[in-house]
Amino acid sequence: DYLTGIQVLPNPSNGLFVLELTGTPVGQISYDVMDILGQQVQRGMIDFSGSPARQTIFLSEVAAGQYILRLWDGTRPFAIRLQVVK
Repeated sequence: DYLTGIQVLPNPSNGLFVLELTGTPVGQISYDVMDILGQQVQRGMIDFSGSPARQTIFLSEVAAGQYILRLWDGTRPFAIRLQVVK
């Protein structure tokens, strides 16, 4: 396992999240954010060529509620629940 730590702060948030990854760097990791209906609301790439790696995720334009942040390195998925409050 290349990831030894996944942290999202603050959570819950008004739509501004900071994702921090620690572990063995693997290069690029893709991510997407899905709403509770499974619709994608955002996607992008995280540069995990160094540890720790930080990525700001802006969800201020989405409605308040639960979302799932999915990380994917091409072999193994990771998922984190996000809460957007307004």
